[in-house]
Amino acid sequence: MTGTTLYTVSRILSAREEQGFVESVLRRIGVCDPRKLFMLVES
Repeated sequence: MTGTTLYTVSRILSAREEQGFVESVLRRIGVCDPRKLFMLVES
């Protein structure tokens, strides 16, 4: 996400969190389902 604004990154991460790909706790981001995230990237 290099070269994007803080707002764009925040919006993308929030959407991915709602979809269950990642979770954010105490300023850390964890991947909940690596295979699901990989399929998103590959499509």
